[in-house]
Amino acid sequence: MNNTSRLKVKNRLEKSHKVDEAALKYFQYPNIGVSDDRSEIVFLTSYPPRECGIATYSKDLISALEEKFGVSMKITACPLETTGNVHKYPPEIEHVLNTDHAID
Repeated sequence: MNNTSRLKVKNRLEKSHKVDEAALKYFQYPNIGVSDDRSEIVFLTSYPPRECGIATYSKDLISALEEKFGVSMKITACPLETTGNVHKYPPEIEHVLNTDHAID
């Protein structure tokens, strides 16, 4: 979940009558209280800047899941590419799977 989304959710929590203190703390201090043992979903898929419908769909799906479940689970994209088709990905992409190399 990016900082803009985090801020929006924090503002909604503050305005609601039932404020979950743990959730509010997460949005104030995103690195506190987030354990590394959260469940993780990893999407092995094409991803923008690749121009194809699956890449666009994957990005939209991952964004929606992060917005809905980002506090309770980690959502990760791992784009697929080949040696001859390399892209520059946004900073949130930590890993890329080169499908030309079976051992990657």
